[in-house]
Amino acid sequence: MKHFYLVTLYGYTDDGRLVFPTGFAPCDGPQITKEDLGAVMADLYENDKRFKSGLGLHSVSYLGYMTEDAFEHLRSMPDVGADEEADED
Repeated sequence: MKHFYLVTLYGYTDDGRLVFPTGFAPCDGPQITKEDLGAVMADLYENDKRFKSGLGLHSVSYLGYMTEDAFEHLRSMPDVGADEEADED
């Protein structure tokens, strides 16, 4: 079992839009470390080429202490309101 955190970052796209990408940090201990945050930030920045500059830290939310299977189930749940947001773009 691990402790899981939701990490929300912020950054600006090439066309100047403010976006809030998110990533997950599985941690062995009950506290998230700078290294854990750095790994999430690096992963999001490398895998999302929309950003003209680096990403900043917006928030960290504790999701709980759970098994990998429980986390994957939680992660697979659809976002509430995601369809409405997609229709607005």
